[in-house]
Amino acid sequence: LMSEFQTINPATQELLKTYTYANASEIDAALSKVARAARLSLSIADRRQKLSETAKQLRAQTDKLAQQMALEMGKPIKDGRGEVEKSAGAAEYYAERLEAFLKTQEVRVSDTGQYQIWTQPSGPLFAIMPWNFPIWQIMRVVPAAMGLGNPVVLKHSDSVAGTAQMFADILQSVWGPDLFQNLRINHEQSAMV
Repeated sequence: LMSEFQTINPATQELLKTYTYANASEIDAALSKVARAARLSLSIADRRQKLSETAKQLRAQTDKLAQQMALEMGKPIKDGRGEVEKSAGAAEYYAERLEAFLKTQEVRVSDTGQYQIWTQPSGPLFAIMPWNFPIWQIMRVVPAAMGLGNPVVLKHSDSVAGTAQMFADILQSVWGPDLFQNLRINHEQSAMV
């Protein structure tokens, strides 16, 4: 079982960085954090604010994120900037609509029967993501999941480990250290998680 992996610049074949896969205790610690975080109850207003702040922080880091994507995957800087902007827009979309999305719905099923549908968090989500859109793919999950109150554990493609860490740093600076965990794990470890 390999304990390390490397990121390589595909244009130059230059070694960018060597990473170590998480060990069992690091995985357990990350999963314990999200389990604790799942019991938190941030208000809708707090979650909306954090989604808006996520968009703001992504935009503030656009050039750094685009540069990292260019190094790790050869994505043109212009395309990387566009991906970050699209991702920030997703956070804003959910921030603006979160209250409506989470509103209790009244459903009449007959003249005498009326029911309610309400939305509640279901617990931590495990997102295994591909390399090709390293910010956008995870931002397809984060705003809805974390907006609802579900913590997220990310296992990103090894080839974009630096981008994944930059993204995790942004989310943890906004949401706190527990609600989002970036695990550097291999396929066997992913299956166990």
